[in-house]
Amino acid sequence: MTSLLQDKNTQASHLLKTFTLIAETVYFSCLEDPGFSNNTKAKIAGDLITLWDSGNDPHSIRHFSALSTLWTARDNTPPSFGTMDGISELLNVSINMDTDTEWEDFLKNESTNDKTRWALEEFLFGLSYEEIQQVRGRLKHCGVFSVSRDEVRSFLNSAPIFSAINNNDPRDIYDFFVERRDACQLRKKNCAPGPFHTLEEIYLKYRIILEEG
Repeated sequence: MTSLLQDKNTQASHLLKTFTLIAETVYFSCLEDPGFSNNTKAKIAGDLITLWDSGNDPHSIRHFSALSTLWTARDNTPPSFGTMDGISELLNVSINMDTDTEWEDFLKNESTNDKTRWALEEFLFGLSYEEIQQVRGRLKHCGVFSVSRDEVRSFLNSAPIFSAINNNDPRDIYDFFVERRDACQLRKKNCAPGPFHTLEEIYLKYRIILEEG
């Protein structure tokens, strides 16, 4: 029993460190956003300083709990694919986000924005924008109405490019975020279709704008 508790505590500590690394990256993205005023950026920089000074207590910064809740909700909601509409995945994530009152407003206000919707789909399905379009194209071409997890690989003729998250492995969670971020940056550089920012970046920026409003 003691060994099991130690393993759980170690796992929780590793997850917290992973979420802290992701939060740091997302905050840096906000600092680079030309849409934020210098005053807002000063507050964001203050959050980063607090994050660095807080050491093992990242919950002391604004919005950390919201971001960690989002990642935990996603981790508890493996994609079911099906018709590829993402409704069941989004519903499960939203249920797990019930302590975050801004999440529902975010979905209402931002879900009609294509780039937000595309980032949300990448987050929910664990597939890139390009892979999602490929699978949907195959579904339409073959007259198939749903797809299983195993069939996705055959539809793509390869494994998905984003890392799968297995057993709450913190490395998988971080890799999943970094791979999405890098794909977004590459699309932005090449002016290619798809999201230019991860869902985490979009959501944090939404909360900051709401707070500043």
